[in-house]
Amino acid sequence: MVLTYKGSRFVAPRAGAIFLLCATVLAACHKAPPPPPAAATMAKPAAAMAPAQSLPARQAGLWSMTISENGSADVPQAQQLCMDALTDQHLGVLGNDLSGDKCKKTVSRTADGGWGIIAECDMGTGGVDEYSGQISGDFTQDYTLKVRSQTTGAALPQMNRVTNYTVIAKRTGACAADQNPGDVLSDGVKLNLFEMAGIPHATSAKAAASTPAPSGD
Repeated sequence: MVLTYKGSRFVAPRAGAIFLLCATVLAACHKAPPPPPAAATMAKPAAAMAPAQSLPARQAGLWSMTISENGSADVPQAQQLCMDALTDQHLGVLGNDLSGDKCKKTVSRTADGGWGIIAECDMGTGGVDEYSGQISGDFTQDYTLKVRSQTTGAALPQMNRVTNYTVIAKRTGACAADQNPGDVLSDGVKLNLFEMAGIPHATSAKAAASTPAPSGD
């Protein structure tokens, strides 16, 4: 209660005035708060990224490949490979081994109709190979791959380096009668990639690799 001074004494306010004051205070206390400012318009979520692309399957048959190291005086590595569906599935980025299962790859289409490729391959004591490059051509019968490779963490220090490769590959026809899927002929030496990698291969796949080339090939 507030006392006011009147003349020579303090006078208490009348009850009506007290009631009016309390009512005013209570009304102020229970007054609805002002509405909050309008929330900023939420941005619409970005459209989901398109799923990763995959490269088309290379046709079964005999493939001619050259692998050159850009800026090197070494002669490009030339080889012939008897390809079938299983070989294509396991083939590594450069096409000269069956390291594909050790790689995580991302493939996307480029504006010119080719493919961009990024891959990371864990080669154990051979280190981790990271690839980034471009593929031109239809890939099913012929293509050119230009790729940057960086190796880190290899047990042999000289293997840890950056290299730029160009791979040119083309299907030339059917595999010879004495060739098995995964057979590679390079510098007169014949090897089988499945035997080297310790990956079993069904002998029935040989028939697919020996299928004659499609007309117009």
